[in-house]
Amino acid sequence: MPACPPCQCCPRQALRATPRTREHWRNIRTDNETIVSEGDLPLGVRAAAYSPDGRVIAVTGTRGEVLTIDVRSGQFRQSPIPDRTVTGLSIRFSPDGSRLVSGAADGTMSVWDARTLEQLGSVTIAAGTGSKTMAQVFAEGNDIVAIAASDGSVYRWDTRIDHTLAYACRMVGRNFTAEEWKDAFGDHPYKKTCP
Repeated sequence: MPACPPCQCCPRQALRATPRTREHWRNIRTDNETIVSEGDLPLGVRAAAYSPDGRVIAVTGTRGEVLTIDVRSGQFRQSPIPDRTVTGLSIRFSPDGSRLVSGAADGTMSVWDARTLEQLGSVTIAAGTGSKTMAQVFAEGNDIVAIAASDGSVYRWDTRIDHTLAYACRMVGRNFTAEEWKDAFGDHPYKKTCP
C-alpha cells in the first residue's frame, strides 16, 4: 500500500471500522506527528478513502450513510441517511475526485456527487443469488464502475444517466414508474425513460 501524504492523516490508521455510532478522527502530520485538525463524526465508520488530490476523506457508515471530511479545515458534509439502512462496506473516489461509489452489505452500489453528496444512482448486484459484492472501483474514467462479486463474477456498470435510461427502455419497453425512478435515481429530477 502506498504511503500517505506527509501532511494528512492516513484513513487506515485514523478511522477504524468499529460498530460504534460515533468516531473520533485526527489529521496528523506524519513527518512530525503534529495534530493538524481533529473532530467527531456522527456515525460508526466502516470504510474510508482519500480523494485523488488528498484534500478530502470519504467514509461510509454502519447505516449506509456517506460523509466527506475536508482534511485541512476538519469540516464534514453528510449525505441523508438512505431509505434502506444497510451497513456500508466500501467507498472509492473516481479518478478526478468528482464522484464516489459506495458498496453496502445487501449488494447495493451507489454513486454520489463527491461535492454535494447527492445520490446519483444505485444498482443491486446479484440480487437473489446469494452472491455478495466484494469490491468496486471506477474503471475507464469517471463513469464506469467495475464490481467484483463473491462468486467470482465481475460486473461493469455504466453510470451515465443517458446510458442507464436507454438500457432500461430497451429492457422494459416503457417509462420508469415514479417509484422505480426514486429507487434508481434518488431525488434526481424525473425524466421519461423511453422516447
